[in-house]
Amino acid sequence: MKAHEGLVEPQRIGKLSKRKVEEWVEYQTQYYRNLERINEENVRAIRAHIARLEQIPDVLWGKDRQSGTIERYGLSYSFQVERTGVSENIRLSRSGHSLDAFLEMSRPYESELPDKSEAAN
Repeated sequence: MKAHEGLVEPQRIGKLSKRKVEEWVEYQTQYYRNLERINEENVRAIRAHIARLEQIPDVLWGKDRQSGTIERYGLSYSFQVERTGVSENIRLSRSGHSLDAFLEMSRPYESELPDKSEAAN
């Protein structure tokens, strides 16, 4: 779908002519170039994501290094490198589920920076 964006399919009405064949060849060529560009963008995004993951010391990589997980503080982040991108999932670990754990994790974010009113005092 993304490769077809911005392209106008030639009409199919009337007799087949040299002009119509050229229009279809041009249309398919532009479509192919869009696919190549999208593929290059996907490869760059995947490489950048893998590079970020390689900077994290506690990634547990799969055998093929196309998947892995990170376990921290009752949360599990998993990823799978696919042909067109990276599939990601975040879930709570099975152990340690309690009301206290939920309340701690669902607490509103509190900035570590002092408020302007506190800084003025």
